[in-house]
Amino acid sequence: MKTLLVDSDLRRPVLDVLFTGSVRKTGLTSHLGHVIQWQDAVRETTVDGLYLLAAGVGVKNASEILSSRTMFTLIKEAKDAYGIVFFDSPPLLPVTDAAVLASFVDGVILVIRAEKTSREDVEHSMEILKSVNADVLGAVLTGVENTRYKGYDDYYHMHLKKRNEKK
Repeated sequence: MKTLLVDSDLRRPVLDVLFTGSVRKTGLTSHLGHVIQWQDAVRETTVDGLYLLAAGVGVKNASEILSSRTMFTLIKEAKDAYGIVFFDSPPLLPVTDAAVLASFVDGVILVIRAEKTSREDVEHSMEILKSVNADVLGAVLTGVENTRYKGYDDYYHMHLKKRNEKK
């Protein structure tokens, strides 16, 4: 399915470096600043069917431009042009950017870092999302060390090896 990933972390964007190896000067902020059309900044990635709209140059008024009519229109147009649209935002608690976006999009996936995010922070995040009527679709837990199932590594490797030999 044709998927668009939008780097809407306008304070510390990283997706362009992760997917293209370089920082793009044109992107979301260029569109929100009425310099280009957003479609002109979308780039194909090495992942089949995945396209990236980089953040562009940094701005001081991130929350303000993310809550603009231009951003609302971009979200609507992107939904019409792509099967799935993801917006990567900064963390919810230190700034309001993510809450602003959450009020515009169809759903939110909360990312929680194991051993770093406290239960209180998760509860506070959920309260913020509820206050903007965000539809929380679920959560992703990152940074988990899988030492508990370490004994299954050999089993899975052996199973995969046997399956590949049959092909």
